Amino acid sequence: MIQTVRFRWVDELNGGLTAAVIALPLALAFGVVAFAPMGPAYAAHGALTGLLGAVYTGFFASLFGGTPSQVTGPTGPMTVIATAVIAETVQRFGHDLNTVMLCLSVVIIIGGLTQLILGVIKGGRLIKFVPYPVVAGFMNGIAIIIFISQIPPFLGMRDFSHLPQPDTLLPATIVGTGALLALLLCKKHTPKLPSALIALLVGVVIYQLLALLGIAPSQADANPLVIGPIVNPFADLNQLQQAMPLFQMDQLPQLPASSWSFLLFNGMALGLLGALDSLLTSLVADSMTRGRHHSDHELRGQGIANIVSALGGGLAGAGATVRTLVNIQAGGRTPVSGMIHALCILLVTALLSNYAAWIPLAALAGILFYTAVTMIDYKALQLIRNREVRHEFLIMLLVTGLTVAIDLMVAVGVGCGIALLLFTIRLVRQPIVHERIRGNELFSRNFRSPEEMSFLQDAGQRTLIYSVQAHLFFGTVDALVQEVEQDWQSADRFLFDFSAVREIDLTGVHIITSLVAKLLDAQKEVHLCGLPHMEQHASPHSVRAMLEGLGGLEDGGEVHLYHNLDLALDATETKLLASMPKAAPKPSVKDHPAIPKMRHLLEPVWANMQVQTLAPGEKLTEPGTALKAVCLVCEGEISVFRPTPSGLVRISKAGPGVLVGLRALFEETHTQGSSLVAEQGAKVRLLPIEALHQWSLNQPQSYITFQKAMLRAAISHYDMSANALIWMEHHRHNSR
Repeated sequence: MIQTVRFRWVDELNGGLTAAVIALPLALAFGVVAFAPMGPAYAAHGALTGLLGAVYTGFFASLFGGTPSQVTGPTGPMTVIATAVIAETVQRFGHDLNTVMLCLSVVIIIGGLTQLILGVIKGGRLIKFVPYPVVAGFMNGIAIIIFISQIPPFLGMRDFSHLPQPDTLLPATIVGTGALLALLLCKKHTPKLPSALIALLVGVVIYQLLALLGIAPSQADANPLVIGPIVNPFADLNQLQQAMPLFQMDQLPQLPASSWSFLLFNGMALGLLGALDSLLTSLVADSMTRGRHHSDHELRGQGIANIVSALGGGLAGAGATVRTLVNIQAGGRTPVSGMIHALCILLVTALLSNYAAWIPLAALAGILFYTAVTMIDYKALQLIRNREVRHEFLIMLLVTGLTVAIDLMVAVGVGCGIALLLFTIRLVRQPIVHERIRGNELFSRNFRSPEEMSFLQDAGQRTLIYSVQAHLFFGTVDALVQEVEQDWQSADRFLFDFSAVREIDLTGVHIITSLVAKLLDAQKEVHLCGLPHMEQHASPHSVRAMLEGLGGLEDGGEVHLYHNLDLALDATETKLLASMPKAAPKPSVKDHPAIPKMRHLLEPVWANMQVQTLAPGEKLTEPGTALKAVCLVCEGEISVFRPTPSGLVRISKAGPGVLVGLRALFEETHTQGSSLVAEQGAKVRLLPIEALHQWSLNQPQSYITFQKAMLRAAISHYDMSANALIWMEHHRHNSR
């Protein structure tokens, strides 16, 4: 049930402020991580980029997005892509900040455009089909990358190519350990407090104490252990223009053409991963608020937010799970809380950026250590215990390894490919034939005489019915051919029921038509059923549509197409009965097989039976009308149709000598739920209810005997066809 969102300024303000407190240290940390390839001297600029990313993406994603309570900002996947882009740019062009910012902005803009396009073409639902082991694998890989990247600042190292120095190792380790312990203790004993912010403040205090003791450097400039002075971009227009790549776009033509391939690839990767990250967070928000996000609106909002962030000098962002949950728990339910969170970080950036210079890199490393550990999907690690899904654990392990060792998008692509291959193999291994039954075990619902049923039981041994299930595609349909080939010599008539099949591909059509042609060449009868007409089946990939459009199988030729299995069984039985050795005598009421011992009882009422001749297609009754008589079929056939949403469907047929409307014997006001139609014309005799009533008064004993005989006839018929009814109902249920 979806709850109605109730707007309250107090709740939205509380949610936004709480989310900002959580987001602030993470934005600083992710920004520093992104610019780590530039060296410690650019940590301050990285921190500013992270803060601006939280401001721009947080505000505009809330304004234009489709998840009301979601908070957007720099996240692990976005940071990993940004770090890779900056590292590649440094390798190509050196440590030129303007070029680095320009390339990073281009990548983020391409990512935003990718998300915009996905939102416009309604691609949000497609991203949801990424397999869970792949998602868990790349999230675990990102966690490992973040954890490894924070080892150097935690040990006071510039990078892994430099050994720890005693003058930086001791203070960095003490600060980082203190911040991490403060975070863990806060999480355990005071979970409602912003543990990351407290850990950051503890790290600053410890560093200041070490500086007073002379263990750590006491200046912020050129200090490899702290962020360093952060420029306030909002101090004046000139500084704002220098911080915003929007004013440096005229340098784009100077980028070599060879650079655009790596910018385009990383931009699309950033857009896809950001979309996936945001939509997963949207699902978490829905479960918390009992709401329902609009995935396409969310993608468009994320795209706009990232484009604005790129032009404004910010880091890319995505829906952040922890910040969103904190916002919801604090009362935030509308986009206002997300915008308030962004405005709070904007105020901190504009007014308190000078104080951020003393934030130790080791403290941020300790916070990110905890963040990386909590990012790991421990539930997915338990898959190894279950033998049935152990292959999915291996997929997750492979994606994790490829993410760390090679590239994140390569890992996702390989993981999705292997998952699709395994899914196809599982489909192929499923039995394509749900049930196989002989014609002497399953009959149509038509009323037949005992002689006819006996003949059908003997002749039906050479009839085979296959109930086909699942999707008929290149990997499964060959199993049907193999099963039919095993029965090749044991049957003359083959019925294929496709009512449980929803779609078929071109390969399936080719194999089915080849199988049908092979059966026809061997003088076998072929009946295809469970094929509703196109107006009753909207899918253009339905079996009937594909067979008629591409396979060249048309109803009326050597192959007959039927709406349901009962019609196919009826056609097969009718053809078999035409070959009975002895022709049945012309039926009359006196020859009715159900009442051989009481023919003399019918003589008094025979004169009261009204003769009625029905033209082809004429209806004896409409659904919902009362048939105030018992109907005896003398010539031709009466079909019983049941109304359905897609039209009338024939459910039974009565031939000569069969009584229809027996409930009139017991309920004078009974109305028909079905329609009685003489499809090819018929002659019937109607015994009115008044005549039955007079009979019951004049000769009650013979009338009761007649009723008992009718009940025995009905029970006998339903006993013979009970297995057919049960089988068809079971098959109909499984086809849903």
